[in-house]
Amino acid sequence: NQVVEVPFATLCRGELQTTHGTDFDCIAEIILTKEYERAVVITDGMASLKEENTARLRKAGSRILTLLFGGGEECESFQPFGDIIQLTQVIDQP
Repeated sequence: NQVVEVPFATLCRGELQTTHGTDFDCIAEIILTKEYERAVVITDGMASLKEENTARLRKAGSRILTLLFGGGEECESFQPFGDIIQLTQVIDQP
């Protein structure tokens, strides 16, 4: 599992990178370590987040926009931190 930073223009072109990971804790660690106030996470929603990291994100006031792809319907782990929408609502698909 790994966090991959992507320039906004690259994201808008639909050029996505994935490590096919199943752990949201590495994402939480990056957000907290770099002290990001806001983040965008692209995921299929099929992963978990330890309660400890949920509490740390809450304490930090983190805001996370979660974009779902690949048939993902929900992402309970990031629900407390912001909107969860389908990636197809943001990026035009060919």
